[in-house]
Amino acid sequence: MMTCELWVTMRGVGYMSGAGSNGEWFNELPRHDEIYRTIEQLMQGEGLHTRIKAALALGASGDPRAVGPLVKCCRDQNAEMRRHATEALLKLGSGRAVSALIDRLKDREEEWITRTRAAEALAGISTNQAIEALIERLKDTVESPAVRMFIAEILKQVKNPRVSQALKECLQDGSPEVRRATREVLERRGEKEVTGGNEKILRITPYCEVHEGVSCHEKGRDIGPQVFRG
Repeated sequence: MMTCELWVTMRGVGYMSGAGSNGEWFNELPRHDEIYRTIEQLMQGEGLHTRIKAALALGASGDPRAVGPLVKCCRDQNAEMRRHATEALLKLGSGRAVSALIDRLKDREEEWITRTRAAEALAGISTNQAIEALIERLKDTVESPAVRMFIAEILKQVKNPRVSQALKECLQDGSPEVRRATREVLERRGEKEVTGGNEKILRITPYCEVHEGVSCHEKGRDIGPQVFRG
């Protein structure tokens, strides 16, 4: 891992985002306002406390110019700095941070809190790349069951067919903890039920679809969502 680096242009404080920032609209914003002073503190501040304070401020800023420097700090040599940079990116929710967040999630040597914050951020961003990275960790039998269970939990609000498929596949996982976690998540998503020790996947149909060959309109009433077992 590298330490955060800052480069200075003739126009003022700038940064290399590592995420294709050239040509982005926010690069044309003035380079003399408070955000750049905060970025400079993040990248060159004296002492870890100063840099962490800057990371917190950038995370709360909602400013897209903060993403690039925070992405670089996700690869900092200091574990605490990486954690605060990851938490700041969680708040910003930028798709430009996906690759850096995946790196933090996949690193089994990384601190638990940093990995889980990265997973939360990826679930919130929900691009295809982010979702596939979460599914990969969820299904990885070499991965820690605790991490896999956490990922299952945060995926419960992600409405994506790939997520549903992955969760259902985990019902046959070799880890009883993972099976239990995914079963509970599927229940809360309205996609499965448990009867005795047997698991049955449910398919919820939209309102007014055909039920037993007769639609709810043909029956003359709104019967609501129908559940098909199979």
